[in-house]
Amino acid sequence: MVKKVVLNVIVYLAFQPFGGFARGEYLTDYVSIFNQQAKPSNYDKGDNAASDYDKAIELFHEAGISIEKEDIRCWPNELKEQKQKEIEKWLQQNDSAIEHVLAGTQKPYYWKKMKSSNDSITGISTSNLGTKEDLMRLLCYRAKLKAVHGDIAGAVEDLAVVCKFGKHMTGPKTVVEQIVGVSFQRQAVETALMVLDRAEVKGEELEVFDSLLQICKADTNLDFMPLRLIAEESLQWAYISDGKSMAFSEKGFHNRRSRLNLHFHNLFYRNGIFLGGFRKGHEADMSYAIAEKSIMQGMDELEHICRLEAWQLHQLMNDDLNVLAITQRSHPFLNTIALVALNHEICAFERFKAYVEGLEATLGVLRFADEEGRLPEGLDELQHAGIMALLPMDPFSGDEIKYKKVGDSFTIYSYGLDFDDDAGKRWVANYLRPSDDGDLVMFPSPRKKPKVMNPLFDVRWPKTQ
Repeated sequence: MVKKVVLNVIVYLAFQPFGGFARGEYLTDYVSIFNQQAKPSNYDKGDNAASDYDKAIELFHEAGISIEKEDIRCWPNELKEQKQKEIEKWLQQNDSAIEHVLAGTQKPYYWKKMKSSNDSITGISTSNLGTKEDLMRLLCYRAKLKAVHGDIAGAVEDLAVVCKFGKHMTGPKTVVEQIVGVSFQRQAVETALMVLDRAEVKGEELEVFDSLLQICKADTNLDFMPLRLIAEESLQWAYISDGKSMAFSEKGFHNRRSRLNLHFHNLFYRNGIFLGGFRKGHEADMSYAIAEKSIMQGMDELEHICRLEAWQLHQLMNDDLNVLAITQRSHPFLNTIALVALNHEICAFERFKAYVEGLEATLGVLRFADEEGRLPEGLDELQHAGIMALLPMDPFSGDEIKYKKVGDSFTIYSYGLDFDDDAGKRWVANYLRPSDDGDLVMFPSPRKKPKVMNPLFDVRWPKTQ
């Protein structure tokens, strides 16, 4: 009980105003800058999905108390008949809301003017994320239901909608929106893999998954715009301006750093795991000009670094003599922001990419089996058969995705977040004993009732080097 109260206090403090400071005439309004930079350059109200999504949220009906999140993640036939009826009734109640989601995903972008509770980027409110999550879970369940009834094409269409909705939430959005958006896309891919595992999908039906793959394989990385603005905003809070010069404020710096750390720790709960640690570096009481140059150069380096693959990032995070270590040590704010950027790039975006590669490998194996009447001995046979030009790669190993024959079936997996081969042992979230041990197993899908991760407890806290 005490632990829960402490965690709630931390999350509460992370979004509170920066006490002791008033917005002065010399402070830049970074919330306005965020809204300007997030707004599409060719903005047209008719091309914006915001009104459709707002209407979907307005029309959404909450689930009955007997429906749990774990139920929605199950294959429909594996639920008790009464539970299936309850979920199908919930689906029908949300037909209108889902139609507005479908309409929104046909539009090129999604943008809303954001407001802050404390005149800071870190105070920007990201409301209705829970409702959006429920809508995406419902669409994934509807896709599984269609697959049960033999409508594979309809199932893939619903999963494509989930993927497009997720893409609308990535790009120049807040960090938490980007994390949630890429998690929606991963959920669509996980559901597609479950359909391939549980339903009878053969021949031409396998081809309908190509459209989903095409959407998923579009370049997806953490957008650095909000992190850059947070870095610039943090810097101005650490100095006092008289309109002519900027003087370092120790109180302002420590206030901002503590709030920044609390805010970002709250973001880590979204991924449910923490890789890497803080590095001790220079003190912050440098001139404003030097600090600004250090932070701007550091952000450039970080954005470049985050375009590397997960296995390359992992090497950098465990080496004290590389550009990442130098960047982290150059300023305390960069120390924190670097961890945010790299952890979310690895845990959210690279994990999603691994699932996409796993889906591609699974489709290739099933096509081979359909054509040859047997499973391939290795993925290289897919190349020899002309099914694939390039083999799917694992971003966590730098090598091809893992494939193994298991009896008359097979398994597809990635090294996952521990960056080693656990022979296909499935990684499972554990609330009481957080661990990153195990592989990301894409196929077959889990047979046990899946647990929905509780991000408040499945976290590894950073170590100080």
